[in-house]
Amino acid sequence: MTNKSIYICLIFCGLILNIHNTFCQNIVDSMGRKQGQWKFEGEFDSVLNIQPIIYANFLNDTLEGNYQKLDREAQVRYEVNMKKGKRYGVGQFFDSRGNLILLIQYENDTIRTVWRFDEKRRLYELIEYKEDKKDGLNILFYKNGRPSIKRTYKNGKLQGDYFYYKRNGNVNIIFTYEEDILIKTRKK
Repeated sequence: MTNKSIYICLIFCGLILNIHNTFCQNIVDSMGRKQGQWKFEGEFDSVLNIQPIIYANFLNDTLEGNYQKLDREAQVRYEVNMKKGKRYGVGQFFDSRGNLILLIQYENDTIRTVWRFDEKRRLYELIEYKEDKKDGLNILFYKNGRPSIKRTYKNGKLQGDYFYYKRNGNVNIIFTYEEDILIKTRKK
């Protein structure tokens, strides 16, 4: 076999694989398990306010790989990676114009960190979580990128100093909390 015939064979095989991936959706194996890429209509999503078209990859009936929710205009509105049926890595939420509005970092299918963005794609809030409760740093930002509020949560309750900043970056007021109870207020 010459190099030219090998090259033609590889191109042909690549075309066959591409055609296979395009047309081979919603495959069930001999044991009735979902395999490969699936496309289906999802239940109404109240967070995205859409009736989504879902593209998902399955391995032995378990979500594995890329998972997307699209609106009726085929715009991706949510995307996350799945591993053994659980969300992992960073999930992305988009508005109807395709602008990023939210990033969520997942660890073992639970939310660890959330980044929220405004209509101009500027970060306006960061929230840390542990076991689906606010736990750690929570910062809200002014449009100029400086913090407006910086506070800490422990097990879903305000804990420690809560800083309220002026737009110029200087601290205006400090509140001190213990388990969601205001203990002290200091004006700077």
